[in-house]
Amino acid sequence: MLRDDTARAGRAALSKLVQVAKGDTGQAETCRRLLLSLYNGRTFPFQMYELRGLDPELVDCSLAVIKADATYVFDAEIHHEAGEPE
Repeated sequence: MLRDDTARAGRAALSKLVQVAKGDTGQAETCRRLLLSLYNGRTFPFQMYELRGLDPELVDCSLAVIKADATYVFDAEIHHEAGEPE
């Protein structure tokens, strides 16, 4: 049940971050960098202090996506959203 809740929250948050990341604001850049880091942290490092530049809602979304990724709830979805074929 907890895993399902994490997955549900993570998917909704991922959708929001991807939507914002497609924009051209500073917050969009931060969202892009976060998502790229989750996709490949060695190639695209992300400094956690960058979350301070996001609105509280986007910080919550970021943390939900990080939690889902850390618990292997939807690893393939992050790669799909980043454009990697399945």
